[in-house]
Amino acid sequence: MTFGRASLPRHKTLRYGLRKLTNIRSAAMHHSATKSGSPEEFARYQVGTNGWSGNAYHFVIQKDGVIYWCNDPEAISYHDGNGNRHALGICLVGDFKTQQPTAAQIDATQRLLQYLQVQIPTMKQVGIVDKPKQIPVAIKLNEVLLTVTGFLQEGVSMLPVRTIANAAGEKVEWIEVTQDVCVNGNRLNKIGKLKGV
Repeated sequence: MTFGRASLPRHKTLRYGLRKLTNIRSAAMHHSATKSGSPEEFARYQVGTNGWSGNAYHFVIQKDGVIYWCNDPEAISYHDGNGNRHALGICLVGDFKTQQPTAAQIDATQRLLQYLQVQIPTMKQVGIVDKPKQIPVAIKLNEVLLTVTGFLQEGVSMLPVRTIANAAGEKVEWIEVTQDVCVNGNRLNKIGKLKGV
């Protein structure tokens, strides 16, 4: 396993929220949907284009079986929509719509999962997640046109709250105790509307 977390591109001010290890229930398996790639390239895109805090995955497995540790397991990174709070993100480099994982990737994945299930006994399930379809969305905020990258999930457009709120000059914070997102001190409900509005 290669440790490269400190050298990966990260957002200048944003950080992923944190959770207890006991909150992790599953591992979400992804493919990069690219022929090649690296944790650095993924993080550069996810930070620069999506406006995320850092690399979306906790682990990235290269075609040669090298495992990169990208985020601490406690980080609630953006890789599985509503499952982010309870899932670790593991990404195998490759486009598995047209390719197969290599034998080295399969072996590395099995070894990583065995290791993680000992370290995190609450992690019982492994699920395959297809990469969500990313969509550009134009939003008009205070007479300024803002284009953000979101994704479709079950026919619903999911957009990054922090990117939109920051562009509007609003303050966004994560409240660990209640697991809530707040904009200017007001909690958002699960579909992104201010509670009580």
